[in-house]
Amino acid sequence: MPYLEDDGLVVFESRAIGRYIATKYASSGTPLLPSDLTDANAMALIDQGISIENNNFNPGAEGLFIEKIASKFHGREPNEEFIKSYEAKLTTKMDGFELLLSRQKYIAGDELTLPDLFFLPYGQTVTQLGYDFMTNETKWPNVARWWKAVSTREAWLAVKDGIPAAGISA
Repeated sequence: MPYLEDDGLVVFESRAIGRYIATKYASSGTPLLPSDLTDANAMALIDQGISIENNNFNPGAEGLFIEKIASKFHGREPNEEFIKSYEAKLTTKMDGFELLLSRQKYIAGDELTLPDLFFLPYGQTVTQLGYDFMTNETKWPNVARWWKAVSTREAWLAVKDGIPAAGISA
């Protein structure tokens, strides 16, 4: 389970950590949250984007990770019925992402924000597993455009395969 200790605060869960870092260190690097955190409209779009990733993308992508990769570490074979179910679920959701991204550049609007980054770990995983959910320019051209913009950012490329100096590998 990911956790962070910072200035006496211990926070766990990756989305909570991401929001904390994006808020506390907003002046460092690319702003990932609206400058006015009391702007109800802007924050609603951020929360909506986080919910989209957590409730519509993550279950299918995480399910594929569990069945195709993690199951082996638990001494069991992947369950092909579960895999087919996760593939179908994710395919349906990709159609919704395509519609959303046909209307805007990023998940929460026309600027890169924190919700976009939450897609990176499992988006990278399903791509490495050989799925084209994120890259199919014919079926989901707007998803592919968005994914390319998000997944080729220098900061992501620097950490996506792990952090060798820290002994962390993907």
